[in-house]
Amino acid sequence: MWSTGFGKAVAAAGLFRAARALSYARNQSVMLRCRPYHTPAFQEQQNDQMAPSVITDSGDVVSARLTGHVEELKPETRNLAEKLLQGNNKALSRAITLCESTLSTDRAQASSLLQHVLAATESEDHHKPLFRVGVSGPPGSGKSSLIEVLGRLATSKGEKVAVLAIDPSSERSGGSILGDKTRMELLSQDPNAFVRPTPARGHLGGIARHTADAALLCEAGGYNLLMIETVGGGQNDIAVAELVDCLLLVLPPAAGDELQGIKKGVVEVADIVLINKADGDMEMAARRAVVEYKNALHFAGMRYKSWSPPVLSCSAKTEKGVDQVWAKICEFERVMAVSGALERKRAEQSRQLLWSNIKNEITERLRTDDYLRKIIAGLEEQVMQGKMASRAAAYLIANDFLVRG
Repeated sequence: MWSTGFGKAVAAAGLFRAARALSYARNQSVMLRCRPYHTPAFQEQQNDQMAPSVITDSGDVVSARLTGHVEELKPETRNLAEKLLQGNNKALSRAITLCESTLSTDRAQASSLLQHVLAATESEDHHKPLFRVGVSGPPGSGKSSLIEVLGRLATSKGEKVAVLAIDPSSERSGGSILGDKTRMELLSQDPNAFVRPTPARGHLGGIARHTADAALLCEAGGYNLLMIETVGGGQNDIAVAELVDCLLLVLPPAAGDELQGIKKGVVEVADIVLINKADGDMEMAARRAVVEYKNALHFAGMRYKSWSPPVLSCSAKTEKGVDQVWAKICEFERVMAVSGALERKRAEQSRQLLWSNIKNEITERLRTDDYLRKIIAGLEEQVMQGKMASRAAAYLIANDFLVRG
C-alpha cells in the first residue's frame, strides 16, 4: 500500500503490494472472463449488431457485441479515452460527465469507453490498483474537512488521490447544492488530487447512480486512492459499502438521540468508526463517545474474522489524531489483502454491481422505447382505475419486454 511513515518493514510492504496486485488481477479475470474476443463465434458477431450472447458446447459465454464497442468509438470518445489514460484531469471530468448522461447515444459511447479503459488498465501495469475508501456519516460531522486533511496527507506521501463527493441535489436544476469542491479548496488545488462533486439526483443510499463508473475512470486516470463522501443523514446511507474496500464512519461527539436511527444501519457495516471534532470543549465528549461506540460495536458482531472495527477520535480542524486514522486505513488494507477477504469482497461487489446495472438498463429501455412506453401508459391507466392488479400489469409489461427483445 502507500508509505505510512510508521516504520513498516520494506520487505513486508513489498509482499503486501505483490499480494494486492495478485488479488486485483484475479478479480479482473473474473469480471472479464466472458470476453473471448478472438474466438470464431465472436468474430461472426462483429458483422451483426443484434446478435445475442451465446453459450458454447463447452459452457463458455461468448458476449454479444456492444453497440459502439471499442472498434466503433467515435473519434472524440477515443481521443477522450487516450487523454484519460494519460492522466489528464479534464478528460477524467468529461468522461464522468459522459457516463452520467441519460442520452441514448451518450450511454452507448459511455459503455464503450468504460470497456476500453478497463481493458487498458488490465493490460498495462502503469500504476498501483485503486483502493476505495467510503466516508459516511451525518451532516455536520466534518466529513469534507476530514477528507481534505487525509487527502493532503496522502498526496504528501506521493499518492494520487481522487475524491467523489456525493451532494444533495437541487429539485429544480438537479445539480449539487453543497458543492464539496468549494469546501476542499486546498485539496482541489493539489496537482496530485482530483475532487469531483456529484449530485445524487434522487438516487438512494447516499451515492449517485454512476459512482461505480466514476471509480473505474479514476483508476484509469492513474489515481490509487479514492475517497467517496456520501450524502449523509440516515441509516439507509450505506449503499457505499457495496462500492468501497473500506467504510469509514464519521460521527460528531455528543451526538445524542437524533443519531439513534443512523447507528443501527451504518455502524454494523463500518470498518472504522471515527469520532471527529475532538478538540476544545468537545474533547471530553469525544472520549466518552469512543467508549459508547466501542460498546455498540461489541454487540454488533464482527463482519470479518481478521478485522475488528476500531473506534478512534481525531480533529480535522487541528489535525490531531489524523495520522492514526491514516495508519488504521493502511492496516485495514494490508490485513484484508493478506487474508484474501479483499479479493472475495471485490468479486461479490462486482456481481452485485452487475445486477444493479441490469436493473438500470432494463428500466431505461422501458422508459425510452416508444412501443413499450405506450403499452406501459395503457396498463398504468387500468391500474389507476382499479381495473387491473399492479402485479398482473407488471407481469404483462415484463412479457412484452421479452417479446420485444
